[in-house]
Amino acid sequence: MADAVHQYLEDCFVRGDVARTSELAQQLGMSTVQLTRVCRQVLSAPPCRYFRRLQIQRACELLVTTDWTVEQISAHAGFGTQSTFFRVFQHYEHCTPTDFRLMRRRIEKNTTTHADAADLRS
Repeated sequence: MADAVHQYLEDCFVRGDVARTSELAQQLGMSTVQLTRVCRQVLSAPPCRYFRRLQIQRACELLVTTDWTVEQISAHAGFGTQSTFFRVFQHYEHCTPTDFRLMRRRIEKNTTTHADAADLRS
C-alpha cells in the first residue's frame, strides 16, 4: 500500500500533474478518508503535503545544481504560479529561493576553500 501511494505521488510529480487524493483513493479501492489516514501513518503526512515536500526538494536541488531562473525552477517543480512557489518555499525553507541559492553556494564555496587549504598543508 505504501509503495503504491509513493509511486502514484512520484508519477504525478514527474508528469507535472496535480496529485488528487480522490483519484489515488479510487485507484487503491478505498475512501479518501482511509487513504489520508494511511498516508499519515506511512508517510507522516497527508498526500497533498507529501507532494509539496517532493516539489520543494526538487526545487532545492535545482537551485543548487543549475543556473536556471527562479521562474524556470518554479515551473519545473510543478508550481502553478511563482507566487505560490515563493509562499510554499518560504514556509518549508524559511527563506526565499534566491536566498537559499546564495546560502548554499556560499557553503559550498567555503567547504571547497577549506578542503583546498587542507590539501596545501599536506
